[in-house]
Amino acid sequence: MSIIYKAPARLDAWQVKQSRQEFEKLAFAQGDVVVDMARTEVLDGSGVGAMVFAFKRLAADGKRLTVRNVSGQPLNLLNDAGLLRTLGGEQPESFLWAVLRRFRGESQVRAPKVSPAPAPVPSAEPMVAAERAKGAA
Repeated sequence: MSIIYKAPARLDAWQVKQSRQEFEKLAFAQGDVVVDMARTEVLDGSGVGAMVFAFKRLAADGKRLTVRNVSGQPLNLLNDAGLLRTLGGEQPESFLWAVLRRFRGESQVRAPKVSPAPAPVPSAEPMVAAERAKGAA
């Protein structure tokens, strides 16, 4: 059974200091831990450090720490640091479309239309075999 930790709106140095005992409890939990970051708007190095501490401690006991519902600045930070995949984080489809919109400078990007696969290119092998047969005759 997983323990779900609902992260606060700000997971920064001040909050981590205030929640130190809570993070220590998470690090020594009896089961897997899910950090629900749906409310988290700000994440800094202290917040990342607290999650990595818990992640390492849990992993040493064969348990997992997973982040869920992460978006905005926290998602960018975890993704840029290469920790999103490590922490088992999910990249919601809405985030991927937001990145595409930002990249293209568009206010709205629609899902791409999927075109049918191109027809296979015929193999030249039957023609080569026929030419060989002609030459042998």
